[in-house]
Amino acid sequence: MDAATFLKTFQFSPPNVISDFVWGRHHRAYIAYCKKTCPLPLSELTKRCGFAKVQKLERRRRAWDEGMQWVPLAYLQGLGVDMDLMKTCVDLDVKEHEAALELPRCPECFTRKLMPAVYQRMPLPEGITEEEAIEIVRDHAQQTGFSCWIPYPPLLSILISPQGSVYFGLYTPQFRVKRRHVYFGDDGRRYGVMSVR
Repeated sequence: MDAATFLKTFQFSPPNVISDFVWGRHHRAYIAYCKKTCPLPLSELTKRCGFAKVQKLERRRRAWDEGMQWVPLAYLQGLGVDMDLMKTCVDLDVKEHEAALELPRCPECFTRKLMPAVYQRMPLPEGITEEEAIEIVRDHAQQTGFSCWIPYPPLLSILISPQGSVYFGLYTPQFRVKRRHVYFGDDGRRYGVMSVR
């Protein structure tokens, strides 16, 4: 299947609700397609990536296939990835991300940072708007001195400092090539993972 035919399998479909949004859907599907149709034996792909043992490649491969780390160009080239087509896939991902940002958001909880790498999830009242949630969390952050955020992975996080400043951190898909690696961005799911109940 050539690039044009492969792209026809994708159609831009804006999500109806935030839970429908899948971060990096197009570029991940393209990597999965290339992985499935890769003509190289696993041992040759391992050598191209600079590893002596297949097990070392296998340990890293899942994160690379999801695009959640800097992915070696040698790996993508070994799979037969067309970089122009990959850029087009990421552009489709960005369009879907922008469409998802326009959807109404109703936060259910917020996270506060107790100390480095220690987080606590706190509930918010049901049925409140995002603006109301920001005010509640801002008051909490100023009273307690904790940095807080309202998470919407894989879309964005609303960060609120102890001083009451509000910042919007977007998890926009990216396509950055730097020397021998490609970076696709981050979906935010790893933030605030270690927690206290």
